[in-house]
Amino acid sequence: LIGAAMEVGAVTAGAPASLQRAFRHAGELLGLAFQLRDDWLGVWGAASQTGKSNEGDLARHKLTFPVVAAYAEAGPRQRALFDRLYVERTPTSGEAMRALLMELGGEGLTAEAARRPAHKAVSVLSSCPGIHSSVVKEFSYVADYIAERNS
Repeated sequence: LIGAAMEVGAVTAGAPASLQRAFRHAGELLGLAFQLRDDWLGVWGAASQTGKSNEGDLARHKLTFPVVAAYAEAGPRQRALFDRLYVERTPTSGEAMRALLMELGGEGLTAEAARRPAHKAVSVLSSCPGIHSSVVKEFSYVADYIAERNS
């Protein structure tokens, strides 16, 4: 969605096709950063800021990025625990999953994963000829906000 919106802006401005593609790519990267941060908020976000519980994704056993990233880091014992928690689906499995995610560094893995595509999006635009540095700087602020937002 963000990629399409950015590409439409470039098309509307009459930018060359190569610049339109760059804007689309930067927007797609920004959309990825947005989703990764949303996954982070779904587990560690403060309900007072997000307006939703940070227990919902874990309680519903959603396979969001924090779970997948932590599972990839897990050893045999931890993977067995992940598997058991997803099969059992008990009322306390969400909290057990949160503890396991914390043990495996899921919070930091997910936060860093959101920053990477946001920074790459800025890099894509900064490498485009004809884009003024002030535009890249403003885009950088937006990218950082998306990757670090708390709501």
